Amino acid sequence: MVDLITNQKKQFNLDKSDQSGDRRLRNNSLQFPNLKTATQREEEETCRGAVIAAGNFGHFLRTNRRKNMVKAKIAPSMLSSDFANLASEAQRMVDSGADWLHMDIMDGHFVPNLTIGAPVIVSLRKHTKTYLDCHLIVTNPLDYVEPLGKAGASGFTFHVEVTKGKRPGVALKPGTPVEEVYPLVEGDNPVEVVLVMTVEPGFGGQKFMPGMMEKVRALGEKYPSLDIEVDGGLGPSTIDAAASAGANCVVAGSSIFGAPEPAGVISLMGKSVGTAQGMWTVGADLALIGSVAGVAICMTVAILVIRWSRSRSSSSMVDPELQVLSLSNRTVTTEKEGLLWTSSPWKHSQSRN
Repeated sequence: MVDLITNQKKQFNLDKSDQSGDRRLRNNSLQFPNLKTATQREEEETCRGAVIAAGNFGHFLRTNRRKNMVKAKIAPSMLSSDFANLASEAQRMVDSGADWLHMDIMDGHFVPNLTIGAPVIVSLRKHTKTYLDCHLIVTNPLDYVEPLGKAGASGFTFHVEVTKGKRPGVALKPGTPVEEVYPLVEGDNPVEVVLVMTVEPGFGGQKFMPGMMEKVRALGEKYPSLDIEVDGGLGPSTIDAAASAGANCVVAGSSIFGAPEPAGVISLMGKSVGTAQGMWTVGADLALIGSVAGVAICMTVAILVIRWSRSRSSSSMVDPELQVLSLSNRTVTTEKEGLLWTSSPWKHSQSRN
């Protein structure tokens, strides 16, 4: 034991008269920057846990924040209407509670079907002031923008597969990765709407593809204020899946135009989206308050634990990294590792000179 103490004394060569335990620890920290006391490590672990918990609450907060930043929009697809009575069909949808009218512009090239163009939009605009959501399912969308704009189109949605950098909307076919639209949403002239096709574009009456909801969910979490539109196979049996994933703009054709009471279907779909988005319930507000409160509680607990840890360390514990052996009138500092502590006559204490 005496040899061990002597070796430690030679190694550290400490002068009791001008160095305190705190100063020695500080000097050792300068020489060995990775050396940390148990208290420091405990505080870091506590803070790290608090940050992780706060991050989880933050994710929950962002998810619920979207519920207060976007509005439900139901857009009957006029592709399913009676084209011989387009004006009256449009008015019927508006009277039933439609927010938008979805106009599918197909060129017979990008998809096999051929539908309507600028002349039809001109005629329809004379009979309605409703937002005309023009989905350009065409190979050369730029050829359509100016004539459709002059005709009265309210907004355009392009396909990312044929053009990039246009605004205000962009559409994704089922086989296109959602990451393709990220640069368009984050660019200098960001798109305002992303349309996720839940069927292959071209024809109405197709079956809803639930696998596309992953794209919707990814967009909603990444861009809380973005309008996310879904189109294809939407109806009373599929609206909840789309709404819960984060879609707030819903295009529906056959399920609305083929229903005995279109107003009932529009209302049902609107309420489903509104409930999921927190527009017609207080759920989102309570979740938002709960998230904020959770973060505050988490950080408060972390602070209390840190203070308790410091108090315990200063009042009753010896620094694990720094121990002081008292023998007669000599004080020798050594590390705990490798020392066999015994009772009387040896005593160990923490130097606080």
